[in-house]
Amino acid sequence: MTLAISSFVDVPSTGNFDEPLDLSWTLDEREFLSIDLLKLLHSLLEEQLQRELPCIRSYLVHDPWGEASLRDAVASFFSIDVEDFRVTCGAGVMSLLYTFAQIFAGNRAYIIGDVFPDFPHWASLRGSVCTTREIDGSTNAVDGHIAAAQDSGSGILLIDRPALLADDLSLQQLGELCAGVSRFGAYVLVDESYANYYPPSFSAVHLVAEFPNIAVLRGLSKAYSLGGIRMAYCVASSGLTDRLRASLAPMLVSSLSLWIASRVLQLGDVTGPLRQQIFDMRIEVARILQEAGLSLIRQGSSCMPHLVCGDRDGGKFLCSRGIVAKQQPFWAGEFRHLCRVSIPLSPARVKDLRCKLGKQL
Repeated sequence: MTLAISSFVDVPSTGNFDEPLDLSWTLDEREFLSIDLLKLLHSLLEEQLQRELPCIRSYLVHDPWGEASLRDAVASFFSIDVEDFRVTCGAGVMSLLYTFAQIFAGNRAYIIGDVFPDFPHWASLRGSVCTTREIDGSTNAVDGHIAAAQDSGSGILLIDRPALLADDLSLQQLGELCAGVSRFGAYVLVDESYANYYPPSFSAVHLVAEFPNIAVLRGLSKAYSLGGIRMAYCVASSGLTDRLRASLAPMLVSSLSLWIASRVLQLGDVTGPLRQQIFDMRIEVARILQEAGLSLIRQGSSCMPHLVCGDRDGGKFLCSRGIVAKQQPFWAGEFRHLCRVSIPLSPARVKDLRCKLGKQL
């Protein structure tokens, strides 16, 4: 199965190690937020209990896509005018990507850079052809992508931002991309699943008021460790929002999840200390892995909490040392797997990594 979730199916067993170091995903990021998120969740759930669980009893037939519940919080978080955008909520970013693949079924899709494989997989099942092009460094990247998308007859472009393995387009460049592809009626879909590791000013949400052909997808699993509430949202213009809702099932997100998400977003940017910790530990962990003999692929974004090994057997080597990584599927013209190592953030877990690789250092 060529989906991101399939990467967890093959997460290896570490054999005889009593306490393997799990680096298949980020486990310790919440403790580096600027607020005690766990304490907040306790207070929110206690409030619900004291009020006899109003969110559990409610059935949001008058807010089926969560816009009334989340729109003000989104406007506050990004410091944008509430009249400049629409919000549509889904059960995780994947449910929104799945729906966009359905909306643009049969259209050609142009992919910028390495992306998670789900959208290309679903698009191909619906008769779409996904293409990409490596733009020469001597060429203006935006102009090159616009020309490539037009040449391929693409109706939609997908970009993961922050990028997985390459440099990010700036907001100005992304705006130029939206303007350029609008001339031949194409749309730009921005997957910002990992953008929680950046300040709100990083987000392409700030382009929605100016460009009606962009849709920005975000969630709360990264940085906040709230993946279990299955809450994601799409910020887009009214026209694109109407197209999305014509295909997206209503009431995918529970009343409780919407309430929690609204309260969390109203806190503003709480990930500053986490960003700094990722930046610092990224340098240290890269050194540890390289001294153990592993090569690392050039990484795109310094705030991303993982590293990618260039060694085909890197995952097996780490497994032999009691360290669990995972084979992460990507799409960049074709499907491929790379060994992704999530960066341990707490001093105790970094120490454990050093100990497990100690014979190699």
